[in-house]
Amino acid sequence: MISSADAALLLSKFETEATLLKVTLALSGQSIYIALKARVGGFTEGEHLSLLTEAEDISIVSLKGCRFEYGDERAAPEFLQEWAARRFEGTLTILFPSNERLSLRALRSEIPSAAA
Repeated sequence: MISSADAALLLSKFETEATLLKVTLALSGQSIYIALKARVGGFTEGEHLSLLTEAEDISIVSLKGCRFEYGDERAAPEFLQEWAARRFEGTLTILFPSNERLSLRALRSEIPSAAA
């Protein structure tokens, strides 16, 4: 777990650097899994986060009552660690009070074609 303040620093970095993120949402029970690419459009610590897709669609996420985790490729299953290290710089996961998880994986700016 990381603090809300540390998560805010990371979100601020994502916003300032216009980091392209692989965003995945897993609902409790894993009956729905949604993935898209987006950038942080803005956020207010402890309140909300907006995500903008390349098609300029916007998603708003409530951060009220959320907890946060940060991880890197070492948290991936061993057989995926090398692939994850080539593709992602780290992952901020938002844990909602209702047990859903929203993961924001920072994509590396240059991904080798073999890893795509």
